[in-house]
Amino acid sequence: MSYLIPNVPNFVSRHKSKFLVLTGVAGGVYYSLSFLKSKLLDFQSSLQIDSWTRTNILDRFDVNLNLSRHTTFNLLSELQAKILSDINIEALFEELRTRSSKKDPPLSTNSDSSTSTQTFLRLLVSQYSAVILTILVHIQLSIIAQSTYIDSVSKKFALFTHFNSNNFPLPSSTFEGTDERNFLLQSWWILNKGWKLLKNIIVSSTCDIIESIDIKSKLTFSEFCDLIFKLNDSILSDEFSNQLLYICAPVTEAQYNEFLSANSLLPSSVSTEKYEFFVKQTMDILESRDVNHVFAATLSLANKTLLSSIESHFPQKSQVLEPPVEISSQDSPSVTSDTPANPQNQEISVNEFEKFLETSDPKISLVKLLPKLVNESKLILSDDEKSNNYIQEICNSEQIQALSASIFAAKPRN
Repeated sequence: MSYLIPNVPNFVSRHKSKFLVLTGVAGGVYYSLSFLKSKLLDFQSSLQIDSWTRTNILDRFDVNLNLSRHTTFNLLSELQAKILSDINIEALFEELRTRSSKKDPPLSTNSDSSTSTQTFLRLLVSQYSAVILTILVHIQLSIIAQSTYIDSVSKKFALFTHFNSNNFPLPSSTFEGTDERNFLLQSWWILNKGWKLLKNIIVSSTCDIIESIDIKSKLTFSEFCDLIFKLNDSILSDEFSNQLLYICAPVTEAQYNEFLSANSLLPSSVSTEKYEFFVKQTMDILESRDVNHVFAATLSLANKTLLSSIESHFPQKSQVLEPPVEISSQDSPSVTSDTPANPQNQEISVNEFEKFLETSDPKISLVKLLPKLVNESKLILSDDEKSNNYIQEICNSEQIQALSASIFAAKPRN
């Protein structure tokens, strides 16, 4: 396949506009979700089936989306345990509270810097890991769902189909589930190894920015947004795009052996035609430009959720002086067009209006925001479907659904 991975667009400009149309992994064309759903029906028709519940494939697609959501939440608990244990910012905050209650000497400036550094680091690692895990789960389950659908059709109508724009034959073996389960076990990699690679990438990309943050500084909400955008822009690059596959799956022989050993799998159990088909499809998709667009868009959604939550902690802009109110002639009946305006009153009105315009946005100390950022990093990784708005927003997004649909609608070939 051709490895064409473009530069990820500037994060700030990307954040300002919503991605309305997205991926067509099978053909490299960007389709809207409604168009992709129509392609699902075309795909079903291409199997030359006269009448077998035309809504069958759309029903399967919806079921697959729900299954992908539930699977993502089930895996988040393990990812949360690993990341929160490794970047244990709560322990540092507890030390700060203990010293404060005992009136001990305050911690050094380096300790303050460490608190800020670890807080932002965990926020970014949590956010990026959760987004990538969500995308990976949807890719895996969409590949399995498409294969399962063709298998079911083949059994019912004695068809034999070949699948995929890369001319990779769909295995004709009956569905038994072993290959599917072994394939889904590959999520072990991101849960145990991939997120650590991701952490190293984030540290090397943002260390200078994070270490320069003064914990005692005060920021407006706009300045805080700029800081988040700056951190993301420093991470997103050609190099990062090229690492998505390595974050999501074992690639080298040594890595595969480690994966097999950790999951008590024999080499023979992952040498089947169907399993190799699943893995090849996943690798092709993860290295496509389409997934980079999906990742950029879903990361933008996660940041939108973050900023919306943080904004509530900033005080509203205080209007020390109300803006001048226009006075109608009915309010001042004694004033006529022949009555000269009072220069002193005009000057007061102008001065008040200038002061109103010059009222600066309120600022909040960064140290007061850190506990909130700590909680957000935990919430991003929460397996509670009701409270985790981050993952719900991503799973419900057109970007993720279009990605799943494009995989599901990959054209079979005879």
